Amino acid sequence: MNLVHNPSKIIRNLLVDLGVASLLSQDTTWPAFPDKEPDEPDQAITVRQTEPELLGGSMLATAQVQRTGIQVRVRSNDRSGDKARDIADALDAVVKNSLVINDTESGDIDITYEINMMLRVNGPLYLGEDKPQSGRHLFTINFLADLKQLTP
Repeated sequence: MNLVHNPSKIIRNLLVDLGVASLLSQDTTWPAFPDKEPDEPDQAITVRQTEPELLGGSMLATAQVQRTGIQVRVRSNDRSGDKARDIADALDAVVKNSLVINDTESGDIDITYEINMMLRVNGPLYLGEDKPQSGRHLFTINFLADLKQLTP
């Protein structure tokens, strides 16, 4: 599975598209970041790629079929985990969602992806505070993503 964009960026953009996250450049309320979590703002969402699940070969193709491992980490001032549950519910409802990402690095072209499903493996899991006495609570949700690039 060769994708133009990192799966972390694809799922971050999906969260924005679903209305449960924002891009920092557009809104500071629940910004989402691919791969690296900055120290600020206090309330943030980070999407990371984890190990894929190999499903074996396909009778129609010689390539190995796999689902991409995705971890969504939520840092919140609220210990209730409401935001993590909102994200989990939104991703659970994904069925054949299309997502377009404009790729300025490759000549300002639009790349379309299809996210067939997001299979929740576990979570939201409460991890505790990110630093002692910080008041910032951490939650993770783990998924297996079925992603496909449609164009170009």
